Amino acid sequence: MPRTWWSGIVILLFVPMLAWGQDAREWFEQGVEAFKAEEYREAARLFERAREVGLDSRSLHHNLGVVYYRLGQWGEARRSFRRLLDTRDAALAHYNLGLVASRRGREDRAQRHFRLARDGAESDTVRELATQALAEPRAPERKAYVYASVGLGYETNVILAAEDVADEQDSGDGFTEAMATAIWPVHEGSAGRFGVKGSTYVRDYWELDDFDLASVRAGPTWRKVIGAWLVKAEASGAQVFLDWDGFQGMGTVEVGVERALTQPLGIEVDYRGDWIDGQNEFGFL
Repeated sequence: MPRTWWSGIVILLFVPMLAWGQDAREWFEQGVEAFKAEEYREAARLFERAREVGLDSRSLHHNLGVVYYRLGQWGEARRSFRRLLDTRDAALAHYNLGLVASRRGREDRAQRHFRLARDGAESDTVRELATQALAEPRAPERKAYVYASVGLGYETNVILAAEDVADEQDSGDGFTEAMATAIWPVHEGSAGRFGVKGSTYVRDYWELDDFDLASVRAGPTWRKVIGAWLVKAEASGAQVFLDWDGFQGMGTVEVGVERALTQPLGIEVDYRGDWIDGQNEFGFL
């Protein structure tokens, strides 16, 4: 794991704040004293109080990030450091965001932040630390994600008939339902991260077997960070069965881009195209 660096807190804690009100300055200075005494929860409270009364400075956001990091509150630390990405302290913010991502087990994201810190640093110290972090052995990535569930239920109108018809035909029935999803990373390199994902779903009615439903879907995925953007693409094929006869085939292609803006805003644009084929006696649909 990359080493934790705290020298930045020494540099930024004592930045003068003459332009801010007396109350904000006092809360901030008390937060500094609490931090020196290693009273991190109290320091966080005091820094937050300074923010509430109007303080909005690089030193405050940096200190809040460091305090929350010390407290193990990774989400709060990340939010504080992200507020510095559009300032002259962006390289230091990326380095600290890399530390946060590493502690959360997100090594790919950590490496991306360390690279941005190294490439954008004006300070030799930050550049050297980011370079050192990139050279550290990486924690093993999670090889796969698997989710599965099984449940029971009852549906009052299995055949989707009009309400009066459904009441006459007693179209309700109980069912057993199962689903599973898996994502498996295959390769990661300069061309991006490649993987495979798949899912399956089964609903088995206890009496109305003609309406048993099942589906399976699988396909490749690709992700690549280009500058500040995450570019992504997926393709998949699916087959749907009704009473275990082929009901519908489907091909899907999805592409998109996303990037973070000023917290909590972001941009995401996605496009999805589907090809659907009705099969056998269901082709008329």
